[in-house]
Amino acid sequence: MKSSSAASKQFIEHDVQRVTLSSEMNIEAQAAALRLLQILSTSDWDKRVQLYREMDTHLAQLDNIINQFAEVKTLGLNEKFDQLLASKAAYRKAFLASVELVEIEPKQAAGHFSEQTQPALAAFLNAIEALSMQQQMLMMEEQTFVEQEGEQAQQWVMGLSAAALVLGIILAFVVSRSIVKPIRGVVEAVRRLASGDLRHPSLPQGRDEISDITHALTETCSNLDQLIMAIHHSSDKVSTAAETIQHPVTQIQTGSNTQELAVERISNTINTFSDESVQVAATAEEAKKQAQQGHDLALDGQQRINLVTEEFDKIASAISHSATSVETLQESAASVRQLVTTVREIAEQTNLLALNAAIEAARAGESGRGFSVVADEVRNLATRTGTATVEINNVIDKIDRETNEAVTSMVEGRSEMERGVSMVTDMVKPLSELSAGAKLSLSQLEKLEEIAAKQANDSINIKSEIERIDDIARDNKHLVNHLAQTTDTLSRQSSDLIEQVSKFTHSQ
Repeated sequence: MKSSSAASKQFIEHDVQRVTLSSEMNIEAQAAALRLLQILSTSDWDKRVQLYREMDTHLAQLDNIINQFAEVKTLGLNEKFDQLLASKAAYRKAFLASVELVEIEPKQAAGHFSEQTQPALAAFLNAIEALSMQQQMLMMEEQTFVEQEGEQAQQWVMGLSAAALVLGIILAFVVSRSIVKPIRGVVEAVRRLASGDLRHPSLPQGRDEISDITHALTETCSNLDQLIMAIHHSSDKVSTAAETIQHPVTQIQTGSNTQELAVERISNTINTFSDESVQVAATAEEAKKQAQQGHDLALDGQQRINLVTEEFDKIASAISHSATSVETLQESAASVRQLVTTVREIAEQTNLLALNAAIEAARAGESGRGFSVVADEVRNLATRTGTATVEINNVIDKIDRETNEAVTSMVEGRSEMERGVSMVTDMVKPLSELSAGAKLSLSQLEKLEEIAAKQANDSINIKSEIERIDDIARDNKHLVNHLAQTTDTLSRQSSDLIEQVSKFTHSQ
């Protein structure tokens, strides 16, 4: 009986320790995963360093808890524990890979967490839950064993008491008067035994049959006394173990509530991050449209300048074939010089505007804002140039009719025209560079748009995984509440058993 009580005590103590450790494993694993999610959603380096430290602490505690569990596990938990170790190794491998990606490839870290680390964590938590459920089943079996042991002891006491009472009554009527007094002592001892008094009775000693009865009765009282004492000690141990479980269960309940609040905060952060990702994608789309408009405007300006150059070439060709009289040549030459001066001023202004357009495009970067204003000015100057060329054509026609003596002056006018053409041609290069820059900006904005879209999709996936972790945390909270109820039930049953045992009076 003593060995059975000691075994029950050891089983109960180990059960308490295993339940506590399995709950702590669940909390530490989810706490480390929550720290990783917080690292994914923050860009502040100081906060990330602090989160890395907390994450390492939780992982170290998780390893320590698993080692402690290995020391107290029973044969019935070997298979579940091996599955736990395998899932823990897979989870740790995926977890460390996600941690490395956070610093090396942040854009891939969220996707890897969703595709690799989160499923591994779910498998690990399922293994912990399976181990915890197996442990609860073992605890229920141990509880049933203790209850059966107490009931069996009571049945033994009642049976032996009834047998002793019947035996005393039979002996009272069978034996002669010479043994009435010893038998009365035996009957009194049996009555005390039936009332729960297990102290050693004071019975006469001898070598006859009555002495054998008194000796057997004394041994019965001693054995019952030891049995009741063992049951009492076992009940005390069960009650103490139940009280010991209540404290870590309370801590686990507090940790579960804190974990639920942390998941809620992270979920809010991820929602904000998701909304910002959508806004970034919309901004990238708008910037892409602006860059496309800048690119189109640059091409249009380049084409218009080419048209102006062609018109200047035509004017130069017309001037080379002009010949006018000397008298009219002076007046016409003056007009031509004035018109050429106007063309030169227009060319210079066009050059300055083209330069301003290049500066504005460089400042605007991706959007090319402001370039449309400069392009409008270029179109206005081109219109003025067209008007001037019409006037030049009229003057040249008049010079053709009047004289062919202004060849030298026409050559000089042609030189001035060629300079104007050269200046206009020089404007093509910066406009070409502006067009190329706008095209490059458009390509980069397309990449940015793809990245923003992928980021928004990843944030949605992370949000889904956060909700899944929240569900797991809620299940864990329900499991802990069930464990607390089981502990309360065990404590009440132990108190009832102690109350029943206390009805007996011991010899010590």
